[in-house]
Amino acid sequence: MSEPGPGSDGVSLRRPLGVSAGVAGLVLAWLGGVAIVQLTGAVAVLIVLATTAIAAIVAGVAGWLALGNVRVGEPSMPSLVERGVPVAFELPVRSDRPVWVEVRDGDAVVASGWTDGVRLINTAMFGRRGVVSEVEVGVRVADPTGLLWWRRSVRLPLDDVLVAEPPNDDRASVERASLTGDGELAGRAGAVAGEIDGVRPWRDGDSDKWVHWASTLRAGELVVHDRRQDADESWLVRARLGRPDPDAEAGAVRNALEAGLRRGAVVAVAIGDDEPCAVTDSDDAARWSAMAELGEVPVERPSRRWLEHGNPEPDTRSTFRARWWAAGSTALSLILLVGVLGAGPAMYAFVVTGTALGAWVSGRALVDDGPSPTWLRAVVGAGSVLALLVVVASSGRVDGLLEFLSGPLPQVLIVLVVLHGFECRDRRSVRVSLGVSAVVVMYAAAFRVDDRLVWWLAAWGVVTTIALSSLANRPERSEPSGRRVRSATVAFAAAVAGTLALLAVIPVPSGPAVLALPSLLEGEVDTPLPGAVVGPDGEVRDDGSADSDGDRAPAGQPGGYVGFSETMDTSVRGDLGDQIVMRVRAPEAAFWRGQTFDTFDGRRWYADDEYGRRYEGPVIDLPSTMGNIRVASDVEVDEFVQTYYFERDMPNVVFHAERPVRLFIETDVFVRPDGALRAATTLPDEAVYTVVSSRPRIDADRLRQQGPIGERLTAFGQEALADYLAVPESTTPETIALADELAAGASNSYDVVQAYEAWLDANVEYDLNAPLPDPGEDAIHDFLFDTRLGFCEQIASALTIMLRTQGIPTRLVTGYIPGERDSVTGVFEVRASDAHAWVEVWFPETGWQAFDPTAGVPLSADAEAGTVGEELVSGLSATVEEHGARLVAVIALGAAAFGAWWVVREMRRRQRRGRWGLLQDRFTSAAVGRGALAGATNPDLARVWADDDRARTAATELDRAAFDPAFVDDDETYRATRELVDSLQ
Repeated sequence: MSEPGPGSDGVSLRRPLGVSAGVAGLVLAWLGGVAIVQLTGAVAVLIVLATTAIAAIVAGVAGWLALGNVRVGEPSMPSLVERGVPVAFELPVRSDRPVWVEVRDGDAVVASGWTDGVRLINTAMFGRRGVVSEVEVGVRVADPTGLLWWRRSVRLPLDDVLVAEPPNDDRASVERASLTGDGELAGRAGAVAGEIDGVRPWRDGDSDKWVHWASTLRAGELVVHDRRQDADESWLVRARLGRPDPDAEAGAVRNALEAGLRRGAVVAVAIGDDEPCAVTDSDDAARWSAMAELGEVPVERPSRRWLEHGNPEPDTRSTFRARWWAAGSTALSLILLVGVLGAGPAMYAFVVTGTALGAWVSGRALVDDGPSPTWLRAVVGAGSVLALLVVVASSGRVDGLLEFLSGPLPQVLIVLVVLHGFECRDRRSVRVSLGVSAVVVMYAAAFRVDDRLVWWLAAWGVVTTIALSSLANRPERSEPSGRRVRSATVAFAAAVAGTLALLAVIPVPSGPAVLALPSLLEGEVDTPLPGAVVGPDGEVRDDGSADSDGDRAPAGQPGGYVGFSETMDTSVRGDLGDQIVMRVRAPEAAFWRGQTFDTFDGRRWYADDEYGRRYEGPVIDLPSTMGNIRVASDVEVDEFVQTYYFERDMPNVVFHAERPVRLFIETDVFVRPDGALRAATTLPDEAVYTVVSSRPRIDADRLRQQGPIGERLTAFGQEALADYLAVPESTTPETIALADELAAGASNSYDVVQAYEAWLDANVEYDLNAPLPDPGEDAIHDFLFDTRLGFCEQIASALTIMLRTQGIPTRLVTGYIPGERDSVTGVFEVRASDAHAWVEVWFPETGWQAFDPTAGVPLSADAEAGTVGEELVSGLSATVEEHGARLVAVIALGAAAFGAWWVVREMRRRQRRGRWGLLQDRFTSAAVGRGALAGATNPDLARVWADDDRARTAATELDRAAFDPAFVDDDETYRATRELVDSLQ
């Protein structure tokens, strides 16, 4: 702040002063976001929380650093002032941006105001009499968001400033005496002031000089009589000690002294019985009243706390600009929420119109500086009650918390937020509205999983940041300095790096709490055949066994994939597009299981004929199915939560990860013996349900420890698992021989699986256009020995049959691979082309275990949830890699636009400043770089070069160019001055 170092010589450390009004609302909103993450497991909300937390820290550090760049000079003010009377005051304060300054005398603030980055020019008013030899200058700086205020103070010595006590009408002790010279004390009867032919003698209190009207009328000219002749009067005013109010006594004495001076008396003053001292004029009287020691005046010194309470903002009123930016933040958040609710155009119109009208009404109140009209408050109150009644009445019956969270609650919230906008006039209420906006955004982000969410969050973040910055309550310079631009850039980079670093240690949420597991189903159609697989239209799909030639199955299967039916032909892939069919929120990647097949005839797979048992939703505790056994106690078992958001009309196949134990779905479900789940209705677009799986953490060592499965199976086990051990009659000796050859030397079934997968990976090629086998030919033999071209259905079928030849129970499963993870929403985007078939192998100690030669999904013990930061960086890298050229073009276009704007602005500035103005800027910049104040005069700027004649000459010429009306601008003078400035730089 000044030359002494911080913490010494009267300069205080930078310390937090307090937080602005309304910050509590923002903190509560952040904590509400934490609760939303706990309830929903939404990664987007977690990113918002981390970003805001790091941004607050960076902003606080930026405010602390900005306070360290403040430099305070010596104040300028009169040496004699009067208590309670404002006087001119100027204090040099150099800073990168305007700061709030308070000048204190003891506990009283004598001057305050915003600086212009160079100085504080205002009035000062002292609240106590006496001699002021130093003042405390406190500088307040808010962080860029205006939420956290920092303070630093310095005690500055002054040339003694005398603060006089104002005169008052209290009676003072006055001793009068006549001092007689050669004449007499005037006052004979007769001609008295203002009286014609008067006879009254002069009385105490009459004027010393007066117009004698009788003589004036007779002489025809103004005649003035003076009472003073050769004699004078002496006044001795004695100040009394021990008075209850010493300051009042000083004011009474001063009043008497000045009265005596006005009367022309010889005036003196004494304190008690002390020797008197002469008072020659009113300034002497004022000085005496400032310096007289008439008794102790109690002065309460404030206690200094590390974090002071109260609102540190100089002004609590909102700004018009901030109010409209806050309205934009509110509108964006509500529009995002309305989109999640799937409301119609009327709700969008209500949100946009309501927020704009509220901003206009409250903005008008800010401009007019008056309260909101009574009729408006009445309308808002009535509208609030009516809207709540309408929402409650239209919400219908609410079954449980989940329906309330997705039904009446957000609608009530929308109405209340819109109506609150009409009363946002001060900074506290605007910040509270921004906090509510944040809660709405995080609430909506928890349920919105589409890839446009990142753009909505980015737009809301920018608008909200501008709104907060607009509430920072400081006058802005017309053009930001280069240092401020660099500081802003560094702060932004630090915030980005800090956010990524924080997210890098935060694991992906494991899933929503049981209390908030989402499920939603609208527009569903009941299945005509309970337990059967039906298409989106509710009709049972023909598997093709009746109409086909026995060699081919139809491609047009439910969901666009042949695997979602009662049978699956390995020669048909189906018509798969690249559109997103569903999104899955889960902490880790997994296979999303759909259908299970156990019987193979050499070409076509068949599902179990038994449809299973029907369970009533919406909350279903799923039983254990065939092959899912209890694992050993030393095996770690995790709760694996998945929420499925359908983007297309789908069949009634309920997708899930392995070992589902609980299902949240708004319909009944058939649980089949083979573990497949089928809904009693179709699952249309926008259907949502949640599955909780109990997933044991199985690693390769545990699978190897179980040895060769075929040798461990008893006769009962072979009978129970007969369907998963059956090899079709069409299986050729070549296929069996290849399986035996590859399994030779393996001591356990896990290594057999690994050997088969390695051979398939090295010897076959994935090809969606693989040729079909000839009619009647075994599809596995054709794939392994003839074409060695195929897709996942053929590869998985080959692995299944080869394992069965070794006595290893195996089945084929269809569903979806995990898909690509959106790094912002945290959900897996599953496309139609992600439909897949893989193999599940039964192990006697751990149950069914998935294997797949084509899709790399690790064992559950090897799968790690990773961190949000890793996912975010990975997503950003993928985006840059995929759209690198486009991003470069956008950045180049933005840089070109910025460069063009800067060139135009610079040209306009140069044209406005002129060549002498630009030369003045260079001279000022050079002086400031050597420690001068930016707003100092040219002679003061020149002093930083000591006794350098070049600086004084340049300062003189620059002043002449600016202020001398007779100055002639010639090239020679300009050239000489420019050379001087160049030499100084």
